[in-house]
Amino acid sequence: MAHWFIDYVTMPLSMPILLLWLLVARVVSLLLPLLVVPSLLTARTLYWAVPIARTAWKIKPRFKGFVQRMGFEATYCMNITRRFLTLPLRRRVPDVFILGFPKCGTTALAQYLMQHPAISGVDGLTWDPSLGKESHFFNGVLGPRTTHSRMLYRSFFPTMVTRWWREVVLRCGTWKCMDACPLNACLPHVAERIKKMNPNAKLIFMVRDPVEAAFSAEIMLRNTGMDLEWSFMEDIQAADPRFVESPEDEAFFEKLSHLKQYDALPYDLPSRIFGKASSVLYFSKFADRIAPYLSRFPRENILFMEFREFTAQPQKSAESVMEFIGVDPAKYTFKPVPMWSGERRGRRMHPAVKKKLRQYFAIPNQKLYAIVGKAYSWDAEMSSSEDEEHAITSTGEHLIIPLSDQFAEKEKKSYATAVELLPQAVGRKESRSRANRTISVSAVV
Repeated sequence: MAHWFIDYVTMPLSMPILLLWLLVARVVSLLLPLLVVPSLLTARTLYWAVPIARTAWKIKPRFKGFVQRMGFEATYCMNITRRFLTLPLRRRVPDVFILGFPKCGTTALAQYLMQHPAISGVDGLTWDPSLGKESHFFNGVLGPRTTHSRMLYRSFFPTMVTRWWREVVLRCGTWKCMDACPLNACLPHVAERIKKMNPNAKLIFMVRDPVEAAFSAEIMLRNTGMDLEWSFMEDIQAADPRFVESPEDEAFFEKLSHLKQYDALPYDLPSRIFGKASSVLYFSKFADRIAPYLSRFPRENILFMEFREFTAQPQKSAESVMEFIGVDPAKYTFKPVPMWSGERRGRRMHPAVKKKLRQYFAIPNQKLYAIVGKAYSWDAEMSSSEDEEHAITSTGEHLIIPLSDQFAEKEKKSYATAVELLPQAVGRKESRSRANRTISVSAVV
């Protein structure tokens, strides 16, 4: 009864005041960048949290890049100002999170979902798909000390006017808002903070062949002007640093996983997660990155979607996600979304590196298959050579993964942890049937 009274009495009577509030906020936001300093301050924090937003201007002609950068920084400042001025009207944190992973189709999926009138993304700049779907809140886009604040997080999402319009006027069903930042799955401190924001959230993980995802990530970084000291396009070297996670890297991510709710982010976080080969490979061990969410959210609130399956049937995939999050697919009209193409510009991963990465991700992939409850075809390209170091064989439920790298023992222990998580990962019913099966990993030296 109270909800009905708000929707059909309170909101219509309050609408003139609410619209005036929104109008005044927009006018003020248009004037503030004229002072220049606010634009510089908001851009500085953005460029700290997301360095590729700064380096992207380097690849443009100098004058054109300068003009576009000034325009971007001004409009970004306007957007933040408008959202803060209307913060009391922004009462929701996301119901849905597309958590990852980078270069796995999160932008395309978010665009398909936002075609439904009951689903909204970030209240951001509309001229770039990523600016309307990902907040970067948890990697510090509003500052390294802000990522615990529910109030500040609410500022990213639409107002109660949007909710009322979609549910009452358009009658599209229960309105959902969504954050689709692929870094959220990669950073170990985020799972606990998302749980604090919304313990009943629906979580979606987009996954892809990690070899392809890692190379695609390198190409994206290069295309956005990042100066990389490494490349997967170059041949393997002795003691190759691209495939080594240093003790310093391990200590950093371990420290990140133990951050308390009100702890500030490490100031060197962006420099570590953008532009380092070890971070690209760390993020692509999907099972390990997913594990913190499995221990904090019920399995029925988690959905996995594979990149090739999604791109092969985007409409069917999008509709299955809509059903999962609780909106009616019949109330939207499917429109094809153009996928990124041509970004590699003829660049190819070196065959020796590709072979090495197939071996590197062999056990991490099996861990993911155990969590998801199905095997993808990513390892089909593994060499069928008689060299045991580069082969994967399976017999029934016994997975034998020959691997002689130094990290074999560490990965075996991590794999065993994933198998222990299997009951909550694949559901009670399926886990009971799996309880009588044996999954073993052997390292052949």
